[in-house]
Amino acid sequence: MFKLNTIVIACLLFVASITSCNILGGGDDDEPLEPGPRNYTWQVDTVANGPSGWLYDIWGSSPEDVWAVASSGLHTLWHFDGESWEPAQNIYSFEAVFGFSEADVWAAGSDGRIYHFDGGSWKLDYTFNKPGMYSGSVTDIWGRSGSDVYAVGTFSMSNESKALGFVLHYDGKDWKEVLTTDFGVQFHRVRADNKLPLILGTKIEEGSAVDEMIIYSLNSKTLEVVFPNAMGKGSSFWLNDVSDEVYITTEHSILTYEGDEVLSFSTRNDIVGVYGRHRKDLLILTGNQVLHNNGENTVSLLEDLPLNVYRAQLFSEEAFFLVWDFNNGTNLIYHGTLEEQEE
Repeated sequence: MFKLNTIVIACLLFVASITSCNILGGGDDDEPLEPGPRNYTWQVDTVANGPSGWLYDIWGSSPEDVWAVASSGLHTLWHFDGESWEPAQNIYSFEAVFGFSEADVWAAGSDGRIYHFDGGSWKLDYTFNKPGMYSGSVTDIWGRSGSDVYAVGTFSMSNESKALGFVLHYDGKDWKEVLTTDFGVQFHRVRADNKLPLILGTKIEEGSAVDEMIIYSLNSKTLEVVFPNAMGKGSSFWLNDVSDEVYITTEHSILTYEGDEVLSFSTRNDIVGVYGRHRKDLLILTGNQVLHNNGENTVSLLEDLPLNVYRAQLFSEEAFFLVWDFNNGTNLIYHGTLEEQEE
């Protein structure tokens, strides 16, 4: 058994030096949403995975079934059973993990390989490959259901210096190539609401020292720019699904897919991600903080963390956050559990 260094800490709420507007978008609900709770108790697990063994993504079907993946290190697959983190099959190099149940999980990464877990073992299911391809990597995988899954990534041809992007789709039976780009771009992330899939990419212009991050929509086999990098080269975007909406983050704002501003921030660090159970229960990642907005105000749930707070997985009563502790060369997984409310 892999021994973990576990620390239990109490949740301290500090009112952040943040200004925020009321949440917009999403329309009126049949039942008004209640502000999300903040009474977490935190446990910190150390997952020492060797040199460069950073955990890149996390997904779980329940708090007793959570997967985390790495691209290198001692182990590339880790599993949490509700008690401890243990190394699983050491198959390959992974960058993304996503699933729908404890017996339907996907993980993908280097060389365009996509693996599937059926509840018993991980098996190679598909490899993206093209004649003359020099290298390729699946950078994200996500789906609405087990028969509607997307994967995106980047690849290079042996006769070209620029990186290209690709999109794959799984229909419940087979993976198929949707498109590959004929222009320089690296795809990083894919999400969707009940509309078209959105893809986050870095557009690479030849002769330019700074790349542009752009969000595209995928309509059949056609890419359309829906969020050009209006903030200028070098600025960043990120996107995630919250309930039935896709939220897009910029350095200091969170937007809906339609472009309505949800929150506007003034923080010491840029926003690097947003997760949520609904639009009045948003958990926002900055470089070394986890913030919470309940539709009325924003506070800091965790602060002065080691850089970098990287990814998260939320459940109805629990939350997991991947944190890279660069100073000590290890991964920290902050595991928060909501305390029962006194009646």
